[in-house]
Amino acid sequence: MMLCALALPACVLFTACDDNNDPETPLAKTVEGTYPVEIGVVLNVGGPDLPETTSDASVVVTAATDNTVNLALEGFKFGEQDIPISLTDIAISGSEGNVTLAYSGAITTEVPLGSLTGTLNGTIKDGVMDVQLNIELRSEPEDPEPSMIIKVSINSK
Repeated sequence: MMLCALALPACVLFTACDDNNDPETPLAKTVEGTYPVEIGVVLNVGGPDLPETTSDASVVVTAATDNTVNLALEGFKFGEQDIPISLTDIAISGSEGNVTLAYSGAITTEVPLGSLTGTLNGTIKDGVMDVQLNIELRSEPEDPEPSMIIKVSINSK
């Protein structure tokens, strides 16, 4: 009995505890990278949709904050014109390996097309991107109706 009484404090002293003090990786950092993508484009210019497809593009995702990312679409072509597109502060949610992206607001490009706004919704699941980007083009920012709507489907190759 006495031996058990002496052994009990020793067991408590030598009990292993989890020493994992590593900080958790921010969600935005888990999706950073360059994604080779196929891009499907549908144009609506006030009449029937005009299908067009672009490929050999890439999306570069960088962390802005722990729960927002910036997205740069490279290799997007409109006819023969290369149009790089950037979106900033895209909200993300979910968990590592299953991230949802959501955005509504201004879209920037180096090519003077007019005023671009739009929405982006989609996911990055296990490194595979599946995103829908809807772009509204207005000749003047105060135009009530867009002169063109561009629906862009972005999918990992």
